[in-house]
Amino acid sequence: MKAILDVISSVEVAMNMRASFAVAALVVIAGNSPVLPGVAHASTPSVPEARASFICNYATIVSPSQHNVPVYRSHQTRAKAVGALPPNAPVYICNEQGQWYQIRFDGPCATRATNGLRVERTQGCKVGWIKRKYIEVKSG
Repeated sequence: MKAILDVISSVEVAMNMRASFAVAALVVIAGNSPVLPGVAHASTPSVPEARASFICNYATIVSPSQHNVPVYRSHQTRAKAVGALPPNAPVYICNEQGQWYQIRFDGPCATRATNGLRVERTQGCKVGWIKRKYIEVKSG
């Protein structure tokens, strides 16, 4: 009987070790380096995130009253305003939520790239949210 229990115990230990190594392998593949007691390991270099490239649509500001239009930090009017744009100002739409567009403006985004602008080229632009009714989409 003791021999059978010893065999079962050995099998359990082996299975637990295999499970630990399987988990360790999955964690390493996912980009994290596990620390398992009693197991030597090398640190895994982090893998840069894949960055999707897309075009932000070119648009201009529309204001029937010809006044500057407020740009907000988030997609709600109770959010803090980050600026205001005059009619016909160039902007790039890079996201949307409900009746709001997330826009990039000023800096490198002050140019009029009428076919849109790659999101990578919007580094250094100001970012904010504006109601759709104040935007006239020109590309996309």
